[in-house]
This record gives sequence, C-alpha cells and structure tokens, in this order.
Amino acid sequence: MVAAPLLTRGLKVLLAVEIALGIALGLADVAIPAAATRWGETSYSGLLLGAFALGSVAGSIWFGRRDWKSAPQQRYLVATLLLALALAPPIAATSAATLAPLLVISGLAYGPATISLFEALDTLTPSRATEALTWVTTAGAIGTAAGNAASGWAIERFGLWAPFAAASLTLAVAASLGLWNNQRGQPARSPTDLNRPGRRTGTYGLESPEHARGSVSVLPRTRRRSVHASRNLPRAPAVSLVIGVAAP
Repeated sequence: MVAAPLLTRGLKVLLAVEIALGIALGLADVAIPAAATRWGETSYSGLLLGAFALGSVAGSIWFGRRDWKSAPQQRYLVATLLLALALAPPIAATSAATLAPLLVISGLAYGPATISLFEALDTLTPSRATEALTWVTTAGAIGTAAGNAASGWAIERFGLWAPFAAASLTLAVAASLGLWNNQRGQPARSPTDLNRPGRRTGTYGLESPEHARGSVSVLPRTRRRSVHASRNLPRAPAVSLVIGVAAP
C-alpha cells in the first residue's frame, strides 16, 4: 500500500507560516523582558509574559465553544493574521502597565491559531498527522530560534519598538500570502457542482425539473400528463417515477 504524500501544498503553506509565527514569537519573547528591564521594572517580566498566556487561554476557551464552518487551514491563517496585527500596538508601549493589556489582546489570537493548526493537520494529512506534527513543531522551533537571535540585535540597533514591528510585519506578510495561496488553490465552482448535495431536489432526492433540462425527453405540454408515485411508497428506490402518457 502506497503511503499518502506528506508535503502537500496545504502543508507547505502551514510550514511557511509556522516559521514566520516562530520568528514573531521569538522576537517578542526577548523584547518583552528587555522592555521591562529598560523601564526599570524587571520584576514584571514574568507577569508580562503571563499576560500573553492569559490572553491565549481566554481566546482558546472562546474559540473552542463555537462551531466553525470554515476549513481549519483557513481559520489558522486568519488567526495568525489577526495575531500579526495585534503585535503592532505594543510598539507604542512606554511601561509595563501599558504593555500588559496589549499583550493580553495579542494572546487572544494565538490560542485559536494553535487549535486550528492541529485541526488542519488532521485534515491535510489524516493518515500521517503525527509525522506532519513533527515537521510543524520543527518549523516553529527554527523560527523561534531565529527570532530570539534577531531580537537582541534589533533592540540594540534600533530600540525597543523594533522587535514588535518586525514580528508584526513578518507574520502579516506570511499569513497574507498564505491566505492568497489558499484562496487561489480552491477550485472554481462549475455548473456541474450543482449536482452536489444541497442542490434543490424533487421526489426521492432527484433534481427538480427546472434543473433537469437535457436529462430526459419531454413531450409537448399539451400532449402529456404526469402521474407521480404516491408519497407513501418506500423511499428505497432513488428514482422519481414519472410516466409520460400522450393525451387522446
């Protein structure tokens, strides 16, 4: 039995965005305690990181209590884009008191992104989800390491605002490209899709006459009459019993 392919187009998109997410988180992980130290509030470093975690927990609870209709991959990309936008306001923070609520808001999007990521792996690689998870976690770790390394340099070179700006921009670009690629990869709806479930149907599940043009020959209206089977007949046959009888 041939194993299903692992690196599908959808998984490649997730890996690329996960690297960008790791970079963003790595930049913020170093920038947050560095900012607290610069403001003379080193003791609040842990509380600031906890504020992000608190937002993540709250976002996860809210997200998990709802029944979402969109695909998990789409939800993941949207959540990462929202996270990217939420990482921009901390640029203007001037103290731990102003940074903490902004980090709570940022964390609200991180929880749903993580949940959607795990769901997407089950959808994209159902038979190799565990292997796909190792790829995703490795991609995130690579991004985090790169973000950690770049954050200190950016602070010394440009200031406290630089890591948050870089995190927001990097993740926004990756998520936007992922959404664009995901949208482009969806097949266009064709006329034959009308035969899919959900199409308006007639007796016993067959299509209504107005959708069946060309599928059956129809006598002139003045020279036929239709005799439909009673609704009390069993529903086993998936056919509509229509008998055309010529009028005298």
